Amino acid sequence: MHSFLSSYTKMFNKYFLLFAAIFVVACALSDQEEFDAFKVKYNKQYSPQEEAQRFKNFQENLQHIRDNNAKYDNGEVSFKEGINQFSDLSPEEFSQHHTGLKQ
Repeated sequence: MHSFLSSYTKMFNKYFLLFAAIFVVACALSDQEEFDAFKVKYNKQYSPQEEAQRFKNFQENLQHIRDNNAKYDNGEVSFKEGINQFSDLSPEEFSQHHTGLKQ
């Protein structure tokens, strides 16, 4: 009986983890979906040529946000970050246009 319960528990744990992982993936928006929502929210429109660069900037900023928020969750920093109207800018563009600093 113990062997059956042990096998059943292991199988249950594997399936539970599999379904939990599928649920997390299904709930998470893709970077493209996040970018599309960002463009709608902030009324952003780009030429076809500019779209690729803005998406690249957005992905890099999104990764920075995710990294920072993971640190926040671990108590390593005291603040969370989020997507805002500047999330499609490179760090250089943001500095030049919104801080008064020239690089």
